[in-house]
Amino acid sequence: MIDEDSVVLSHFSLKHVGLEERLAAAQAAGFKFIGLYVDAFLASEQAGLTPSQQRQLAERHEVVVAEVEALRPWWNDAASRERAELAEHTAFRMADTFGSRYVQAIGPYHGSLDDAAETFAALCDRAAEHGLTVGIEFLPYTNISDARVAGSIVAAADRPNGGVCVDSWHHFRGAADDALIRELTASKVVAVQLDDGLHQPENPDYFTDTMENRLVPGEGEFDLIGFLRLLDEMDISVPVSIEVISTQLQALPAVEVAMRLRQGFHQVLAAARG
Repeated sequence: MIDEDSVVLSHFSLKHVGLEERLAAAQAAGFKFIGLYVDAFLASEQAGLTPSQQRQLAERHEVVVAEVEALRPWWNDAASRERAELAEHTAFRMADTFGSRYVQAIGPYHGSLDDAAETFAALCDRAAEHGLTVGIEFLPYTNISDARVAGSIVAAADRPNGGVCVDSWHHFRGAADDALIRELTASKVVAVQLDDGLHQPENPDYFTDTMENRLVPGEGEFDLIGFLRLLDEMDISVPVSIEVISTQLQALPAVEVAMRLRQGFHQVLAAARG
């Protein structure tokens, strides 16, 4: 059962604002939890905020940094390895600083699916030392394109703190096949991201469209009511992260965006339970 109180304000819903403004907006809108991107944490450090000062800011606003984005553990050259190692090191520092519960991993992977599983298993083992659950988010523009591929990697890795992140955008704009979600066991769905959108892309480039044109839950054409009912039927009980990446919303005050997202989520959830 989806827990209304554990809803998370995703980092990328307010990707254009700094930490303090983000925390203030979350608090004003009633979010108890937020997500934070590793580069945003590093940017705050470079601006003079130590990790302990960032934690104190979060505590002052009574908001928990619950999730960390995003790791790319699969690399095939020295430069991408260096970026991956920096991101991972930063994510673990963030978890130790804020007490975060979850970190996201994304593809593409290199080599065979067994290679991908071996790399993911090792990441899960390292993350476990910091109390983190690791979720693979399937992205249709990568070779981890749907829930079946992500679930196969997770199953082969066979780690208790490893699972799949199901994002409504990538579900509806990708395979759009509920059967692929149903193939996952409830315990292996470790994160859910909720967003709305139009059935037809506004930009033909998938990546550009997903980073600019998402809509507030309830304001688009996705069957989010059916999506939430599916999760409930599967007895999936994990925090839902509201991730609406929108250039239009970025023009609005952060607190207004946060309030619209919270309201949209509650309305869709109420309709799903009606």
